[in-house]
Amino acid sequence: MRRNNWKKYIIILIAFIIGLVANLAARAILPRLLPVGMQAWTGLLATLLEIVISVGIILIIIFTNHIGED
Repeated sequence: MRRNNWKKYIIILIAFIIGLVANLAARAILPRLLPVGMQAWTGLLATLLEIVISVGIILIIIFTNHIGED
């Protein structure tokens, strides 16, 4: 059997890039959506959104493609 360890690195890279794009989009959109008192939280919310999206993409790809099973 061939080892396909390169797949996990590609998945992580793709998830990171999509998460980064979501972070940048959130930083542009959130200041318009949040009330004035919460606009200071824009950076934190955008970073949390990036993390959630990246981890979610990785888990979805791993579970749908059964990566790591023999």
